[in-house]
Amino acid sequence: MKNKLAIIITAVWAIAIGVGTVWITDFSTGPGRTGDSPAVLPSVYLNENTTNLPKLFVFLHPYCQCSRATLAELSRLAERNMDLMEIHIFIVPLSDQSTESNNFDFEKKASEIPNAKLSTIGESEIKEFGAVTSGQTLLYDRQGNLVFSGGITRARGHEGDNFGSENIEEYLHGRDIPFVQTPVFGCLLTASE
Repeated sequence: MKNKLAIIITAVWAIAIGVGTVWITDFSTGPGRTGDSPAVLPSVYLNENTTNLPKLFVFLHPYCQCSRATLAELSRLAERNMDLMEIHIFIVPLSDQSTESNNFDFEKKASEIPNAKLSTIGESEIKEFGAVTSGQTLLYDRQGNLVFSGGITRARGHEGDNFGSENIEEYLHGRDIPFVQTPVFGCLLTASE
């Protein structure tokens, strides 16, 4: 009887380990959800007194570790393509004041990105852009048409070469690209999602 009990406990333990491993692997490699971003830039951003450059919008949640990888990729993309685009970084404001110092560090890193405009964003604006997952990146051409929607990291929290950054860079250097959509790796931007 003890032998059967030991076999059952071992089998249950092995199944639990297997299920946990599958869940962790799926989460760490699986993309987040994406919303429907507007095909034309909302007029408030199109009519701003800004340059006549393509506009890149990045939506980030400071709690999400994947956001740090997105910031690192965005920094590299901005340095290689300085003066070829406007960069708008929107950060979801934190409601928990106890994490203010963590948020300050995150905002400091974001503010160091060349030519980037940093601001917080409310839930209604997030919905207007169709952003759901932290790291969502949108590129609009000079006329305000969406040419890219997706992420600029290759996996959750991982920096390095990725299809999103490559396509943005191709477009900025005058090469035609079809509308491109890539997976976004990150956490949900708001609790209502």
